Amino acid sequence: MPAGGPGPVAAGPGGAVRAITVLYDANCPVCRRAKRWVAAQTPLVDIKFIAAGTAIAHERFPRLDHRRTLADITVIDDRGGVYRDDDAWVVVLWACASTRVAANDVVFGTKRTAFRSVKGATEFARSVTATAPTPPPPVVTTQPPPPVVARPSDPQPPPPVTGPLPPRRDWYPPGCDADCSPHRG
Repeated sequence: MPAGGPGPVAAGPGGAVRAITVLYDANCPVCRRAKRWVAAQTPLVDIKFIAAGTAIAHERFPRLDHRRTLADITVIDDRGGVYRDDDAWVVVLWACASTRVAANDVVFGTKRTAFRSVKGATEFARSVTATAPTPPPPVVTTQPPPPVVARPSDPQPPPPVTGPLPPRRDWYPPGCDADCSPHRG
């Protein structure tokens, strides 16, 4: 939480938080996925996203340590509060309708262990994807595939059925057999 001020779940002297800006690592696949997920949620406050380390981020927040914003998620509220790491994740959860109760549970301790487990798994996934080699681009061919030509030895499909199907005498519903009254010849 910001130093010297209340957390985002309470209105402080400057009033309630009405908007947050999330600085995220645009080169991190986990971060991009988390951004898409948050953007798809119903917000309870205005949520803006800015790629960390960009000229826009430097212009909007000149006093931030922008190298650190690439290492840790950073959230800035409309009152000037800066949140990093666990607190930033909690603020993002707090800003979404579907996760506000969970954010309050984390703040007040009832879900802190589960939160740290999920956050740890996320950080591990981020570290793995950050160090993984970039896969080569897919090979794109401009030539169409060769046409399929039937050989005389290929089995031919049966002719299409026209009209009603003849009744089958070799199949009976479960529990019936050839002696069942509806199926007697």
